[in-house]
Amino acid sequence: ESAELRRRKHSATDGAEKKAAEVGFGFVAEKLVTGWKDFPHQPIDCRPLFEPIDYVAFDGMTAKRKVDSIAFMDVKTGASRLNKHQRMIRDAIKDGRVGYKEI
Repeated sequence: ESAELRRRKHSATDGAEKKAAEVGFGFVAEKLVTGWKDFPHQPIDCRPLFEPIDYVAFDGMTAKRKVDSIAFMDVKTGASRLNKHQRMIRDAIKDGRVGYKEI
């Protein structure tokens, strides 16, 4: 096995371990984010989904007993970005393609 091949294997392993640690931290952060001091919604008004987006907040629901607004949120840490499905959800919301159905 050449020195170059060993170096590349070592580099790939280090990269995979770093990525796994970042993903693990992201999973923890998305569960704890509602308790952060600067979180912009009342935690009691938030409902977790976690997949494909992390939370839906029904602002005002608890304190006012009136929903002032609804916010869809996804928690991102480090350099992570929205995946394909999360971008589609974001775009549907931005474009006003959101509805309500009683079934």
